[in-house]
Amino acid sequence: MEVSDMVCPDSFDNHPALLIEHQYAISEPIASIQQLDARLPVLRDLAGSAYIRQEGAGLLIGPYETTAQECQFPGHKPTTGAKAPPAGFGMELFADDLDRITDNLMCAIDLVPSLGQVGFASVVNGPTIWTGDSLPRCGRTRIGGYYDFNSLSYGITHGPPLAEHLAAVMLEGEQPFDLTAECDPLRYGNWATPEYVHAKVLDTYAKNNDVAYGSFENRPAGREHLAKHPLYHALANHKAVFEFGAGVESPAFYQCHDSVEYNPCKLHHHDWAHLALAEAHKVLLPLQP
Repeated sequence: MEVSDMVCPDSFDNHPALLIEHQYAISEPIASIQQLDARLPVLRDLAGSAYIRQEGAGLLIGPYETTAQECQFPGHKPTTGAKAPPAGFGMELFADDLDRITDNLMCAIDLVPSLGQVGFASVVNGPTIWTGDSLPRCGRTRIGGYYDFNSLSYGITHGPPLAEHLAAVMLEGEQPFDLTAECDPLRYGNWATPEYVHAKVLDTYAKNNDVAYGSFENRPAGREHLAKHPLYHALANHKAVFEFGAGVESPAFYQCHDSVEYNPCKLHHHDWAHLALAEAHKVLLPLQP
């Protein structure tokens, strides 16, 4: 963020990412781990919304909190997703808050009972950076010769392949594999206001380990901060249910009855499928010979 501002502050409309606090707890040594000759695999605890991995002879539990907090730096105005940390901020940490992750830790103990036999040696709370879709910004920018390599929410996982990808773009001018839809820094435009980013990132982070239902899940977080197209209200008056993409809300389907409840958490047999079929028939019927 800060480097982008220094390079060309007038050419960057905004920084569609948010600095949030990420806590993890490290257990005391566990006897059964001390006896192992190999490292344990990483566990993804979906019920507890956390990852669990070996740290020394203990275990590290890193939750994705449902009550995530935006980073507040001492003596620094709240960022609202738009600015970098203070220039002097380096390896500092925030005060831990175990109350926020107690439920996550209890789920981890249920999953790995050995955790319940030891205490926690330390709790670390530091900044991490996320975009609204949890994906990095990696690639060309609007400034010739300047590339973005930012917002790697999963640093160890994202770093090596994205470094290879960006190196090829910079040296050869082409992507070695297509990441345009996922990681293009330009996928966010002026519509991604700081208010939208703030609401969307906190929602995405909190739901990181929830079961996902594809694009049809249609999560609404952040849209309340976006400007509405003049047609929006007219279509809404006709009972449109809106989906979202690239800053624009467009009708996904139209409800027939106010009393119908539509469940978005389905992978198949969506509640609106018959409505889409009826609309298609109305469009196609006049075209029949």
